[in-house]
Amino acid sequence: MEISKGYCQCGCGEKTKISPRTFNKRRQYKGKPLRYINGHNPKGFQSGAANGNYRGGISLNRATNRRVVSTGSDTGKYLARVIMEKHLGRTLTSNEAVHHINGNTLDDRLENLQVVSRSDHTKIHRRREREARENEI
Repeated sequence: MEISKGYCQCGCGEKTKISPRTFNKRRQYKGKPLRYINGHNPKGFQSGAANGNYRGGISLNRATNRRVVSTGSDTGKYLARVIMEKHLGRTLTSNEAVHHINGNTLDDRLENLQVVSRSDHTKIHRRREREARENEI
């Protein structure tokens, strides 16, 4: 079924706004009706758990090589921190850090996590770096 221009192409039947400017990448042209209402999806596109690429609301921050929660009230928090908070039954303070005992920040098993103060966490990592440099020599 062909949906006429000026109506949302997702099939909801609502009228779309007129584009105030041209965005070639989005195929939006000044003075022409938009293809979708903001927040509506193209036909057949599945969002959330219905999408085959859904990873349980967890994404990988490539800069820090850590998993980040991307849904719910914990959005933006590191997964290790969320796991430890749920285990302890309380929110961690800003002075507390979650240390990965084996050094692998992608290993978020509870037995590999340890709550330490920020200063102790820095000391642990500096000691490891110093030992690594000494072993190189």
